[in-house]
Amino acid sequence: MLASPSDAGPPIVGRYKTEVEGRKYRVLVYKDDTVKVALGGVFGPGVSIQLRDKMRRAVEATTHCAIVDDFWLDGKLSGKLSCAQ
Repeated sequence: MLASPSDAGPPIVGRYKTEVEGRKYRVLVYKDDTVKVALGGVFGPGVSIQLRDKMRRAVEATTHCAIVDDFWLDGKLSGKLSCAQ
């Protein structure tokens, strides 16, 4: 069976770059309201509470929504968007 684009998961509906405390982050928003955030560039600091906090702030600055149920996956912070109504 051949793979199709629909097998790859929900489509990306937004690609953003933002800066928090002098570091650049890439934020990807998906159609199902999930989000991934990664450090810009090739190398960055290891996983830490401070880095996770900055990534959460990058999501909020970009989307005006909080990231909830977040977890680390392949060097990225992934989670669900929670927007105040």
